[in-house]
Amino acid sequence: MPSSSRVLILVCLAIVLPFLIVGCGDGEPPSPSPPPPVRLAADPALAERAFAAAEELLSAAGLDLVLTGDPVAADLVVSAGPEAAAGISFATRYWVPVAALSTPLASVTLSDLEGALVPAGTRLSLDRWAFEAQPMPLDEIYAALAADPGLVAVLPLDAVDARVRALAAAGANVVFGTGDLNAYPLVERAWVRRLDVEDEALAATLDGVA
Repeated sequence: MPSSSRVLILVCLAIVLPFLIVGCGDGEPPSPSPPPPVRLAADPALAERAFAAAEELLSAAGLDLVLTGDPVAADLVVSAGPEAAAGISFATRYWVPVAALSTPLASVTLSDLEGALVPAGTRLSLDRWAFEAQPMPLDEIYAALAADPGLVAVLPLDAVDARVRALAAAGANVVFGTGDLNAYPLVERAWVRRLDVEDEALAATLDGVA
């Protein structure tokens, strides 16, 4: 039979020990490790736009995003090349045929765009229509169109303003949202694909992007 003092010590330890254990752990359960950042590889011309779009989508899932120059080590790869056609395509830029406000034209065909003016320093990489263009500084394009209602230019969507008239292409006008925009031919595209990811939860999240 244990002495009464020993029993008292055991009872006291039974009462105090849980508090000592909690105190040693600061009363907080261990925090889970944050998920690793998602690694994105993109063609240099697409990197800035691809990063901004992917970051917006992934931040909602609590994931960080980092750029990597090694596609083999990436979780997501964005490319303008046809080798990525197995991924999901998305529009990176819309181009718009335009003319002077006084032009009688309402739409253009592919043949109408031969020799069209385009902003100097840009490279058209359209997924459907291809034509020979004439580069010219953007400010000079506006002046040239105003001086000759017969001229046609092709401008990026964000350069179309009240100085020019936006024309339809293949029956669709991307500025006014008319026609079958899925058939609109003056579009630059990129492809995003997910590489193999071991974490199933992360893979499911990335599938929502790619």
